[in-house]
Amino acid sequence: MTKLIITLSLIFSVMHISSLLAEDLVIAAGKEGGGYHKKAEEIAVRLEQRGHDVEVVNYNGSDEITLAMCKGEAQIGIGQIDAVDARRLEGCRLHPTADYGTELSFLLFPPGTKKRQRKLHKLDESNFILVDTIGSGSDLFWRTIVRIENSEDGNGSDWAKVSPVHEMAELATSLANFGEIDGLLLVRLPSSPDIINLLDDGWRLGELYDKDINDYVFNNASLYEAQAIKVKGKKTYGGGSGYKVKSFILTTADIKSDRTLFTDIVRSSKF
Repeated sequence: MTKLIITLSLIFSVMHISSLLAEDLVIAAGKEGGGYHKKAEEIAVRLEQRGHDVEVVNYNGSDEITLAMCKGEAQIGIGQIDAVDARRLEGCRLHPTADYGTELSFLLFPPGTKKRQRKLHKLDESNFILVDTIGSGSDLFWRTIVRIENSEDGNGSDWAKVSPVHEMAELATSLANFGEIDGLLLVRLPSSPDIINLLDDGWRLGELYDKDINDYVFNNASLYEAQAIKVKGKKTYGGGSGYKVKSFILTTADIKSDRTLFTDIVRSSKF
């Protein structure tokens, strides 16, 4: 009887290990063709080489990606640190398996905007700022800094009353010329064509800075780190400031507790 119990235990152990290796995994990625999507496909290939069945599903941005993970629709995803913080405040903790990279937040003003006006603190409820499409990283950054400024830790500055305009960055010049926006906020790499093209067309870098944003802490460090900005286009553009916006490859608490599976994901993420 004892031998039978031991034999059955070994069989169940082998079945459990096999089920882990064959487990279906969903990776929540950004829009098809973007950087998040490309990285997700690379991770999927590495995980499949380790015996896992993997599907990559596209979402609109970090907010949707992390929400999908917290709802159990995906076990792996790529997202900005502010999306992770938003989910934490809702009671869902996500865990990093690797760094993805760092972008910058840019505040841009149309050609002809006077230098003294090219500052976050010069904006108020009379202004309209394009913040990219709903669900984008730029939209998420804007909503996060407004939340910080309007919280008990902020001082409710007038810039937090600006009306956000959700449209593609490609429409910025037309909307500015049409009188519908006073500026543009984007989270991008400094090498992004969206940023370089606008600066080459005469747009100006602004000062995106607020002490309450600086002081907001996530995991014992600033959520966003202030950064002086220079961009190289037809010439070198400077005089602006913004914040570093970090992104990570993420997984859920359930996956982290499964050390075999978690190790596979970590090793597939770091290459």
